[in-house]
Order: sequence, then C-alpha cells, then structure tokens
Amino acid sequence: MATGLEWTSATELAQLIRRVKLSPVELVEHLLARIEQVNPTIKEELAAYVRSPEGSTPKGKWADKKFVEEMGSAEFNAKLEKMQLADFHGHGFVFRAVWKKDAKGNLLDEAGQQVKDDDPDRWKKAVHLKDIHLEKGMHCADCHFTIDSHGDGKLYGELRAATAIKCQDCHGTIQKISDLKTTGNAGGQDLAKTRTPSAKARSSRKSPAVSLRSRMPKRRCINS
Repeated sequence: MATGLEWTSATELAQLIRRVKLSPVELVEHLLARIEQVNPTIKEELAAYVRSPEGSTPKGKWADKKFVEEMGSAEFNAKLEKMQLADFHGHGFVFRAVWKKDAKGNLLDEAGQQVKDDDPDRWKKAVHLKDIHLEKGMHCADCHFTIDSHGDGKLYGELRAATAIKCQDCHGTIQKISDLKTTGNAGGQDLAKTRTPSAKARSSRKSPAVSLRSRMPKRRCINS
C-alpha cells in the first residue's frame, strides 16, 4: 500500500488516480488505516488526559509515558537535529528552546556568524535566547505559586486567564512601586505574607527596592 498519502494534496491525489497510479479503494483503505492508527479510542483519550489535560495529548507522542520521562534529557536532545527541548512540564506543555537565527533560519553565534547544521557543537555555539528570568537562574516556581499551579477552583477560558501573578506585581510600573499584591484574574494574594519551602519570607522591601527570595537554594532576584 502507498505511504504518505495522508500528507498528499487533493490535487495530487486526483492526478495519481487519473493516471491509474492509485486506486480510490487503495486511497480509502489507507486513510481508514491511518485513522485507526492515529485516532485514539475514548478509553485511550481519557487515560492520556489523566496524565496531561492538554488537548493534543491523546494524538501526540507525549501520550507515551516513556517518551515524556526521557524528554529534555541530554540523550533525548542528542537525537534532535532541528530543535532542543526542556523536560516535560507538569501542565502538559512541551517547551522548545529559542535560538538566534538569520532570516533564512540558520543558527547564529555571538558574533552573528552562521553555525553549520552539521557542527556537532552547534547547540553550544548558537545563542540561546533565554528569558531574562531564566538567564538569571530563576525557575517557574519562583513566580508561579500555589494558585498558578493548582488553580483557585474556578473555570477560566484559557490558562493565561487563570494566572494569579502579573509582571507588575513584582516589578511595579512607571507610575508606582509594587505593593506585592497579585492582580491577575485569580489574584488577590499578598506576596509579602508568603514564604518559601524553607519557611523563609519570600519578599522584603528596602524602599524603593523589592527583594524576592527564590524557591531555589542560594538564589535571589532583585527588583529595584
């Protein structure tokens, strides 16, 4: 049976059938087999959602527990030619690293020179465009606490709408210094009253600067 037909355009399929290189019966049988292979049963969908409640999980490779456990490891990323991934996120997200590239999609180093695709050290030479928080050693848990991790018991239209904390809650705005109150849709928490897992105060203020203690050992984020 022909392969790859599910990715072939309708125009090309019509031409193959017209030239008698593909029969309609063969096409239908192939597509039905593909549906059976890719489309999970209701039971399989529910089992996948238990592990990760993200819509694409039942049809994605991340429905496979072993695949998820290996994701982001050095051995896993060594097999990838076009991207590098972080370890699997608890909310069902697959995070892909973002790299500095030219207009044609070629990797670039710090000097702006192209890094060859066949260079075994290309991921070390190319510039990893990190978020400033990640660059300073912070982790997701340094900004997103109980509510952002487990919800507040309400249903929201999307994940971002369910977030308690906003950037200005720590950094303040041009008009005023932060009062350390979360202002997202699920906000209302006083960060000044929260503590880290080691029972230390999460924040302190020496006006106008606000110091936030990281959940990670021996790290501190300063907002001035």
